[in-house]
Amino acid sequence: MVIAIIGILAGIAIPYYTDATATARGAKIVADMATIQEAYTMYLAKNGGEQ
Repeated sequence: MVIAIIGILAGIAIPYYTDATATARGAKIVADMATIQEAYTMYLAKNGGEQ
């Protein structure tokens, strides 16, 4: 009986966990891209806009 309850809870929790990790991964990618863009903007400002 206990094993069945644990199995049911795991079956409910695992999809939510994978969705949460995918969402977090996407948010990290967006934040990393913003950081790269800011660094590039600072580079251009420091070097007179030359690429």
